[in-house]
Amino acid sequence: MTHVEHTAAKVVGPAQRPTDAPVLLVSDVRIVREGLEQALLRRTVRVTAVDAEQLWHALRIRRAFEARVLVVDLSMERALVLARAVMNAAPEVRIVGFAAADGEVELMAGVEAGVMGFVSRSGSVDELVSAIDCVDRGEAVVSPRVTAMLAQRLARIAAPVAKEYTPEQLTPRELEILTLIVDGLSNKEIAVRLCIELATVKNHVHSVLQKMHVRRRGEAAARHATHRVRT
Repeated sequence: MTHVEHTAAKVVGPAQRPTDAPVLLVSDVRIVREGLEQALLRRTVRVTAVDAEQLWHALRIRRAFEARVLVVDLSMERALVLARAVMNAAPEVRIVGFAAADGEVELMAGVEAGVMGFVSRSGSVDELVSAIDCVDRGEAVVSPRVTAMLAQRLARIAAPVAKEYTPEQLTPRELEILTLIVDGLSNKEIAVRLCIELATVKNHVHSVLQKMHVRRRGEAAARHATHRVRT
């Protein structure tokens, strides 16, 4: 998308670190769009402001992006759909969302749509400038609360899903051996109790572990004992 460069009148505040990234600002609310554009220009951010329809049109005709950072008004109805479309069309573009809700569902949906930085509804223009600068360097901008939610989400994704187990999946001999495992007998003790070879016990135990989707005898015993309590 053709980027119109602007020259800012002055730098506000010596502590501010203005970004040199060309920025595309998207909002359907004209007063928000124009107000933020002017505020960013005063901080020497090279910004062009458009509404969602203008950006959709650019995506439809496959116009090239010159912006390195896309700043999206997350209060727009289809903001995340738009963000995902930009991510697919130009994966090198970093995305910042402002006016972000603080709910877990909304924030996780934003992350999945490619948003790297969030500025809340109560955030300031300076926070937005900082977020633009950070994502342009490849850094995510999220609060400690969002970081914790992301960690919990990843942990849930990484956790193995326990498959359903019923004793009917085992042969009579496997179930007999599993019962003895629950009683605390070792493989050798099971072999003596059932008058079978130790190697045969080991083969049955291996089969039991596979069918129960566990790795250790103790896990199998615990799962079988839990099933008996439930039934």
